[in-house]
Amino acid sequence: MTTLLQIRRLWHWLSGRLARDTADAKVLEYQAFMRKEVDSLNSGSEIRPPWVVFPGSLPNHANQGNQQAWAEVVWKPYWKRLTREQRLSYVERWNPQEDLWRGLLLMEGMLNMRNDD
Repeated sequence: MTTLLQIRRLWHWLSGRLARDTADAKVLEYQAFMRKEVDSLNSGSEIRPPWVVFPGSLPNHANQGNQQAWAEVVWKPYWKRLTREQRLSYVERWNPQEDLWRGLLLMEGMLNMRNDD
């Protein structure tokens, strides 16, 4: 599950951004998106993979801001709670077209990641 500390960090980041520019509709849209994603995570629902949520994104390519916050708060906790077999099944089901994603997710370290990593 997403920890309270992770949610507070995200909220702090979003609140600071909103304070700087309350008219920024994209921030409000992203805040609603993140709320929905965290709710999905906490309810045990399957989380869409990064290449679907952020089309055109590549792993380990200095993704900052929205992508990084989503990865830390939603994606990593979701991936960590899956078993090795569930991870393999997930990759096959979502079939990443980008070899970098497939390679990253099928690395031994990612397949064997534990919840305390």
